Amino acid sequence: MSDDGAALGAWAKTVLVVSMLFLFSLFKSCQEVKYMVFGTNVSADVLDATESTSMGRRGRRNPVIDVGYVFTTKDGQVVSRREQLSPSAWTAPADGKVAVSYYGSGEDVTATLRSRRSKIWLLLFVGITAGLAFAIHRMIQPADWEKAQRHRRAG
Repeated sequence: MSDDGAALGAWAKTVLVVSMLFLFSLFKSCQEVKYMVFGTNVSADVLDATESTSMGRRGRRNPVIDVGYVFTTKDGQVVSRREQLSPSAWTAPADGKVAVSYYGSGEDVTATLRSRRSKIWLLLFVGITAGLAFAIHRMIQPADWEKAQRHRRAG
């Protein structure tokens, strides 16, 4: 394979990886923005927290903590949810309360424990978008510069 072919292959792999990261971070950051913009933070009562295992990648069993909690929305609706957390991410609260973020109403209530919310995907999305904008600017800039030089010579 020639050097040009190898460079093109490396460039194509880079574009593929960055595109996949961009799309995945877009999806995850949209979820986080929903909680930030439309979400309401409430206190929830922990119903139970039991240790169990979940099937991980490659068929491996991973230990998890299955946490059940219940909270009341600002509309007065009582909502019960369960989430699975890694044992390192769960510390049983002394008062039996956890912070929950939710949005929606009626049957469409979506909730998550506040400790599970992460802004890393939002930051990654902003970083990739800024990097793409800079790369596009650098690709366009030489063409604009050459065009300006030809215009100066002609005028």
